[in-house]
Amino acid sequence: MKNTSINTNKTQSTMIKLGIAAMITLSAQYGAGALPISIGASYAQQAGVKEAIELIKNKSFARAHEILLSHAKQGNAEAQGLLGEMYWFGDGVAVDAKEAEKWFKLGAEKADPKSQGFINLIAQREARKGEISFYTNESVDPKFRYLDSKCITPDYGINSYAYNQKLNTIWRKCYREFQGAIKQAKEQDQVVVPEDLLQILTEDEIKKVEANNSKIADLILENMEKSKSEIDKAFVAWAETRRNELRNSMAEKAEIPMRTVELPKTVR
Repeated sequence: MKNTSINTNKTQSTMIKLGIAAMITLSAQYGAGALPISIGASYAQQAGVKEAIELIKNKSFARAHEILLSHAKQGNAEAQGLLGEMYWFGDGVAVDAKEAEKWFKLGAEKADPKSQGFINLIAQREARKGEISFYTNESVDPKFRYLDSKCITPDYGINSYAYNQKLNTIWRKCYREFQGAIKQAKEQDQVVVPEDLLQILTEDEIKKVEANNSKIADLILENMEKSKSEIDKAFVAWAETRRNELRNSMAEKAEIPMRTVELPKTVR
């Protein structure tokens, strides 16, 4: 059994579903101020939805789906959100993200909190689809580097040489520490995925991450090396530019040929 990040233990599939659903519902309720049930929903619809919720808890998915589909078609927002959730997680039906999104959109239009929460989740997944592809081992795009969220890339700009040297030292220390953490996670068979990304992965995607964890860790380490090389080159380029500026300035002040001015070499 694997862990779900360097600092997070693996959660059982059922708990992942419940946790995501609860997080989404609470987020929508307090973030959007949505109403729990669409205004104007009939007593019969409310009773039917409550019955469906109990059926889902008891894993009587077929009957729950029948009830929710009937009320969802009549425009009940809560039923639409619950029906979308069944398709999202594959409860009693085949997993169907498009069908789920269809019902979530309808529910969200009537301010159903569950639907709004899932619409937000879908938007997050769309924004990070390239990153999801990388961590599920479906692509090897080096621009997705777990390191980037851990160590702030130094921007040398017009700072003093001493200050930029300090920035470089801080970055390299962070790099070494994180590199060691990734290697340790790989050795201990822990999943190396950013925690905020892990929260929006599907169960199938988490399984892919677990199955390909070692290869993903190697890709992260490889990309970290590329990042380090780029940072080193940027620092050397800045130092060379700065040296030339100082050389020209000193030569102008002394009114002597530039070739006679010798400056200390950059420490690399």
